[in-house]
Amino acid sequence: MYEAQGGRCAICRDPLVNRYDPGPQDPDAKIANTEHDHKLEKRVGVRLSIRGLACLWCNRHILVALHDSWEKAQAAADYLRRPPAFAVISPEVPRV
Repeated sequence: MYEAQGGRCAICRDPLVNRYDPGPQDPDAKIANTEHDHKLEKRVGVRLSIRGLACLWCNRHILVALHDSWEKAQAAADYLRRPPAFAVISPEVPRV
């Protein structure tokens, strides 16, 4: 999974390290956490509920705040891309 994700957090894309790897590690990398679906875990077990590797911040803060909802994640991305205030305060300024 680590290699499949290019050694990066599945969400923020920051570099990850394996806390159990005795080899040299990037001092700026974050510890990899196995991220899983808690609802699915109750039905199929932890192993089959794993979604990927994430840093602690994304695993414990971002996904928790979004309640594991892709709809809320999409709404947050849309909000950041096109904040409603921009259309009201400065509609002439093009935004991406």
